[in-house]
Amino acid sequence: MSKMIRKSGVVLALVALTATGALAQDGRRGGGTGDGGSSYWSFGFGGRTATPGIDREQAEQARDINRGVRSGALTQREADALRTEQARIADLERRAKADGRVTAEERQRIRSAQSAAERHIQEESRDRERAGGGRGYNGWRPWFAR
Repeated sequence: MSKMIRKSGVVLALVALTATGALAQDGRRGGGTGDGGSSYWSFGFGGRTATPGIDREQAEQARDINRGVRSGALTQREADALRTEQARIADLERRAKADGRVTAEERQRIRSAQSAAERHIQEESRDRERAGGGRGYNGWRPWFAR
């Protein structure tokens, strides 16, 4: 159990560090296009490393995974695999930002990986495998099935 909590904490810490790193490197808090593209204030020079749209999607996917675990729609094994995929996407983003500029090609690669991850989350949530031995959340069963 503590191993699961530790893994969840590491993934959430990666997402949080990625989000705060994007703001710290770019220096702007608002007034962009939402995906780190050019805006009126960027003037076309300086590093464009802010990826708020990507960060927002990462956080939303992490919430979806946690919600799936709580509801019983995802088994722990499925959730661990999905969290590993999220960590790989965070690593892709980190490597893209390493040189101080996230190119359009790198953004597309990250977005493509996020789209695939979203599909995997949806597929795993709907595959009818249930946590708790197929009996719903924490082994709960309705009174008429006891």
